[in-house]
Amino acid sequence: MAEGRRGAKVLVTSEDVDLDGVVKGMIKGAVKLGGGSLVVYTGFVKAVTKGGEVAELQVSVEDIEGLRAIANRALGVEGVIDVFLAHRVGSLRPGDVVLVIAVTATSRHPAFKAAREILEAVKGGDVVRKVEVMANGTRRVVKAGMQPTPGCGGT
Repeated sequence: MAEGRRGAKVLVTSEDVDLDGVVKGMIKGAVKLGGGSLVVYTGFVKAVTKGGEVAELQVSVEDIEGLRAIANRALGVEGVIDVFLAHRVGSLRPGDVVLVIAVTATSRHPAFKAAREILEAVKGGDVVRKVEVMANGTRRVVKAGMQPTPGCGGT
């Protein structure tokens, strides 16, 4: 952990995340600390899942401290300089950004490693609750660790 660093930045918001601002801010903060890599993961709402066509995704963060712990744990990866984790909440439509993870590090290897660890911890845990509202009106709780629909990607 770099000297003077306070911890990962965690944002829970119903608003769009300024991806350009995140990228520029993370690079600016890392460059003087030996940074040479920034990895950004952006997950967005799917239009089609196993349940069919998705009209909206209702998202709530059940455990903000859990999100903070996940992000701060990634700071322990050797070479990581800074971590940003944003999770959208509310009613989101297909194509809306729901999750942003950004990691700066001294090189690409620790940046990718930390970003992957954050993603797997968020997706595999109980810190976020998601309910798909299908085009036909049915609702489906998206459980932690659910596998993405083949050919449809995944957030």
